[in-house]
Amino acid sequence: MAATRLTNVIVPSIFTPYTIQETATRSNLLSSGLVTGNPALNQLASGGGSTFNLPFFNDLSGDSEIIEDNTSLTVNNLTTERQVGVALNRAKSFGSSFLAQYVSGEDPMRVIGDLVASYWVREEQKIVINILKALFGSGGPIVSTHLEDQSAAALTNTMMIDAIAKIGDAYDKLSTIVCHSAIYHSLRKLDLVQYVQEPSNLPQQFPSYMGMNIIVDDGVEVSGSAYTTYVFANGAFSRGVGTLDADDATEIDRDSLKSEDVLINRRRYIMHPNGFKWTGSPSGSSPTNTELATAGNWAKVFENKNIPVVALKSLVSA
Repeated sequence: MAATRLTNVIVPSIFTPYTIQETATRSNLLSSGLVTGNPALNQLASGGGSTFNLPFFNDLSGDSEIIEDNTSLTVNNLTTERQVGVALNRAKSFGSSFLAQYVSGEDPMRVIGDLVASYWVREEQKIVINILKALFGSGGPIVSTHLEDQSAAALTNTMMIDAIAKIGDAYDKLSTIVCHSAIYHSLRKLDLVQYVQEPSNLPQQFPSYMGMNIIVDDGVEVSGSAYTTYVFANGAFSRGVGTLDADDATEIDRDSLKSEDVLINRRRYIMHPNGFKWTGSPSGSSPTNTELATAGNWAKVFENKNIPVVALKSLVSA
């Protein structure tokens, strides 16, 4: 009986949209609202180019005027600025030695698709965290305005509130916390974590702090003993996924000399921090995670209160 091969169980035209949808479904970043899908970015990512202009109108300013007879009102111009997003071209190959245990099982394409989707969820989370490292790193565009630096002090509730207060009366837009597991357990020790069941028909309970969702990720920045905790508003990042030809997005190759099938999965997408523009020049076709994490590659274009993210650097609690 002939051995089952990847070409027998994976249909690119079905596998590609399934893994893209599953990536979105499984992503804590998307389900929390921290990252929102953007149809305009989907369209941009589906086209050519490496950077994309995202224009916006500046807020209106100035006092209103008194209406007087024979007195003309002053005309104030609408002014525009632009964010600049950057395309991320990524790929990953998986050999049959890794996938062999799944090929002969029940519904192998779905099982392998779930594995691939989970991989991309982790990759997207890495990308977001690396961009945050740039924004809040030494010389970063918002390190002086949006960071509460308590690197030498143990975490307290007061520190969390001071960080949230960095954006003044826009604080009530903040809704999601991303922190290291050590900080999460410190919050638990301080009895500051509540558990909510949302939506109410799910058996799973989700951790929260002062009504804000908590996402735990040990990939956040750790410098010595100091941990960085991020607090966001919904839509702090916008995401666009390009539509690639199914046979390009998912390709099955074979290394005949090694008798090994290879699954290649490609993605092209945009993960953009709202309020900023990409100013870097990547060494390749698109930025690496290291380049995304470089402070000099990003510039601020929104007013401070309109940038919906703050950060706290602290030690763990005693």
